[in-house]
Formats: sequence, structure tokens, C-alpha cells
Amino acid sequence: MATRDEINAPFLATIVAVAAIFLLVCVIAVDAWYKSVEQDVIAEKWDQNPNTWLNDMRTEQRANLNINHQIAPRHYHVPVDVAMKLLADRNGKAQGR
Repeated sequence: MATRDEINAPFLATIVAVAAIFLLVCVIAVDAWYKSVEQDVIAEKWDQNPNTWLNDMRTEQRANLNINHQIAPRHYHVPVDVAMKLLADRNGKAQGR
């Protein structure tokens, strides 16, 4: 039986490089898969439990935009479309003097 004491360095380097690239690709693929599943779980939880606080606050804000009442003796709160019409009728002046 013949024994060889020499190591084929180029072949060994090629094997190590291919293994390193394969390992890197596997790590990137697993990370991408994990992030995709995590995003799906978060989206599912968000759909099951909507943010009612935010929806309630926006509904209240929209309702406040459409009311017409007196705030102080000379100050009034009017809806935006009414205020725009008043300004247009008064040539851009806030008070009709």
C-alpha cells in the first residue's frame, strides 16, 4: 500500500470555499424565511386586534371638525368648508367690517 504525505492544497481550498459559500447561503435563506414568517404573524395579530383607540380618536376629531358653535363671545368654531365660503364671500378677510 502506498501512502501519500502530500496534501492537494488547491483542492482543499476549493472544498473549503464551496462549503463556506453554501453555509452563507443557508444562513441568509433561513434568516429570510424567519423574517417572512414573523411578518405574517404580526400582520395576523394586527388584523385580529385592530387599534380601536386610534379609530375612536380619528372619529372624534372628524366630528369636532364638523360642528358649528360659539367658543367665546366673539369666537366661533365653524366647519372648514363654511370658513372657506365665508372667507371667499368677504374677499379673504376674517371679519366682515
